[in-house]
Amino acid sequence: MKVILCEKPQQMKSYSEAFHSAKRESTHIIVKDTEIFGDEEVVMISALGHLIELCNPDEYKEEWKNWSMDQLPIIPEEFKMKVSKDKRSIFQNAKQWLQKADEIIIATDPARAGEAIAKNIIIMAGVNETPQKRLWVKSMTQDAVRKGFQNLRDAEETYSYYLEEQARSVSDGIIGMNASRVFTLLFRDKKGVKEVFSAGRVQSALLHLIRQREKELENFKVQSFYELHGYFEANGITYVGKLLQDHNMMKLHSKEEAQGKLQQLRQHTARIQKVTVEQKSKQAPKLYNLSSLQAKLNKKYKMSPKVVLETAQSLYDKRLLSYPRTEYQHIPIAEAEQLPGVLEKLVNIKDYQTLIEKEERDTIVQQKAYVDDEKCGDHYALIPTNQKLIQRRKMAL
Repeated sequence: MKVILCEKPQQMKSYSEAFHSAKRESTHIIVKDTEIFGDEEVVMISALGHLIELCNPDEYKEEWKNWSMDQLPIIPEEFKMKVSKDKRSIFQNAKQWLQKADEIIIATDPARAGEAIAKNIIIMAGVNETPQKRLWVKSMTQDAVRKGFQNLRDAEETYSYYLEEQARSVSDGIIGMNASRVFTLLFRDKKGVKEVFSAGRVQSALLHLIRQREKELENFKVQSFYELHGYFEANGITYVGKLLQDHNMMKLHSKEEAQGKLQQLRQHTARIQKVTVEQKSKQAPKLYNLSSLQAKLNKKYKMSPKVVLETAQSLYDKRLLSYPRTEYQHIPIAEAEQLPGVLEKLVNIKDYQTLIEKEERDTIVQQKAYVDDEKCGDHYALIPTNQKLIQRRKMAL
């Protein structure tokens, strides 16, 4: 029996809709598809994000339960994993099905975290020796999902993603369990503060940047200055000119200085020395990756990075957006060839009609600024999919 392991229930549901038949049970989905699986029934199960986590220090050694400088640094000889307390029932369901499988298809997100979610469950369930295949799709559309299941990769090809994520997790664990105790004990001894202070690879560096910015704002001194603007008429047209110095705006530091400069200029006659007429074009911005999208939406709408990611993930789960956790800002030729059809659907929506020109739509494959196989990895820039569009009122998260 084949068992498909998904990362979350919504993903399992979306994948199941790509098959010829899907029967929903309380803890799993049974799917059939003769084109992909022959006459075999296949069971789909789902995790709920990370089910497995690192053990706490006191679960290695009893003496590590006490917070003391004498116990530091805490570095276990071998790092142990455990099932998260609040997700034991989900793990037990996954375990019972995985132990019945003669082949496991890993269908978690195609990234480091997705790989680790699946491999940790498989290892904890004691079925790591069972033959494994890997679904690796960059889009949740039914066509992409079917193609992915018809061209499964060997699980060994993506095993390095698991090792990478485990290394990150372990290093974060070492930093967190030691740094948190160090800062907590120091604050307690030096300042008499009783609270526990959490520290970590990301949060501590971010806290430093926030404090650094706060100090800059505290030390900032407002400086007022004046500018001179002149109104000119030529051929019945009035335009505003600004006083420059070496091609930069001239800043005058007092009202008296500004008035003196104004009187000085009034003693002369302005003369146009040169008129240059140029036609310039501005290239459209790069395609978005996750970080550039987060920065843009935070600046324009004050959306937090967390909300942006959750929104993008929701659109991905609804098969409307490509994989959100991407660092790339180019798309491969194969995806670019599909974009004219995607944009053809968007042009039927009033909000997009003025933004999409047929010439640009049909020539995007030739635009190396956006399309380049060599500048894409396992993922690519964020783009809409060719999924049938849904009404806006149904797009609430």
